[in-house]
Amino acid sequence: MEKERLGKICELVIGFYRVKEKFGKEFKYYRKQGKFNFKAIDEMEVDLYNLKNKTHAAFRNDVESSGGILEREDLFDLIIGSIFHEALHLKEYVYALQSYEARYMSFADKKKNGRIDSIQDDFLKYSREIVKEAKENLPRKTTELKSLLEDALSLMEGTLKKYRTSRRLMRILYLERELLNSIYGENGLEYVYEIMYKGSAMEGYFRVGASFLKGGFHDFAIRAFGEALSADSKNDRENELLQEIKKKCQFLQKKKPEDARVQKILARIG
Repeated sequence: MEKERLGKICELVIGFYRVKEKFGKEFKYYRKQGKFNFKAIDEMEVDLYNLKNKTHAAFRNDVESSGGILEREDLFDLIIGSIFHEALHLKEYVYALQSYEARYMSFADKKKNGRIDSIQDDFLKYSREIVKEAKENLPRKTTELKSLLEDALSLMEGTLKKYRTSRRLMRILYLERELLNSIYGENGLEYVYEIMYKGSAMEGYFRVGASFLKGGFHDFAIRAFGEALSADSKNDRENELLQEIKKKCQFLQKKKPEDARVQKILARIG
């Protein structure tokens, strides 16, 4: 059961980062153009729906049975649910402005020329209210959604610390480094490793390299060990990690004696 739960957690971690990335891109577009891409918001809603279900499955606990204490994972579950519902409202406002505003302007022009019947006049009044509500609430809803996603990101980082020994999580984060870079900026993967391993990106690379090695993925292991040597280490385990990397690479040297990358790593360690 624990293995299954860890699998769900890995899925929701990447699912959350993808939602965060999509909203970030759309937010930049909104700031620049003054509007959202409805298709992108619609797709994000689907992603959020799936993320909400995955979060429920992995994190939802009976708060009453825990003495009414709201755990971080319970809070993350609640925030993701809130983000989903806020995104629904955002989508409605985006659609209203995209679909109704143009029609409203068309009927308004006709009314000025006296070419409008009672039904069209009723629709004009209805559309005017919809467009007014969307224009007034879209900026506020956008800000609220952005704030909730930042809160969820902070809680997600706590989850990464909690499950830092999960080999599956280590590998997925390593393979999704471009996604992490889009969230945190350049060297996003190292930033995440520093969160998970007390400021040591070196330890993160070593751990994932050891995991790849154990799984028989030698090329990934060699790459990770090489990156560990170039990464910062902000704890007192640097010498210990270097010796561990050396042992792993000596093992790899026997498996792949012709691989110059392994020789280079060993030469750098000395």
